[in-house]
Amino acid sequence: MDRFASPGLPTVRLGGRPPADYGSAAGELAACVRGVGLADRGDLGVLAVSAPERLIAELGRRLSGAPLLPGGVAFAAGGWWCRDGHGLLGICEPERRERVAAHLLGALGELRGLRLHERSAELQPLALLGARAPELLSALGGLESPAAIRAVSPFRRAMLAGVETALLLQSDRRMLLLPRREQAPSLWRAIEQAGRPLRLSLVGHEAARRFALLDRLPCER
Repeated sequence: MDRFASPGLPTVRLGGRPPADYGSAAGELAACVRGVGLADRGDLGVLAVSAPERLIAELGRRLSGAPLLPGGVAFAAGGWWCRDGHGLLGICEPERRERVAAHLLGALGELRGLRLHERSAELQPLALLGARAPELLSALGGLESPAAIRAVSPFRRAMLAGVETALLLQSDRRMLLLPRREQAPSLWRAIEQAGRPLRLSLVGHEAARRFALLDRLPCER
């Protein structure tokens, strides 16, 4: 993908290895705690399963130990499992890919008619991190208001600044946007523009991982 930059922010090139930091991981983490950060998470693994609804429902139950309804999410075996009308997505940190894939294959068992796709090369995960992340998501059109974050499904598809994307709400302060790679630069620029009044900071891989540890849910292990 082409390089691009906005005034006051570093030059970014999506599609390669995410930078460890943009100068200071500690400073980036502090910016997230106080405000909002934007991180390239193109290193995440993304698996997709498509099948008839009854099979997806059974697979969701096997993966999470409980019924996984459309729009629902569960964290199990080191990965986020997200269900929508298109099937099921599994999203995980790069070092957990083998564990997550093994968990998925074990859950598939004797189920037939399921199709498994590796989508890591198709999608470009972008993370919004911090106390003001709901404000930024609202400004992009992903929420009616910041307060609505607890009233919507944790996984859904949305139009953000004209870009269709899957949206995973991991917590009130942490969310993943999953646009197609070719549309990610356009969405990145829109995020930068909408985030200027919120003092948006770019966040590298190290600070994003640290923030996730601070914000970790009890079920994440």
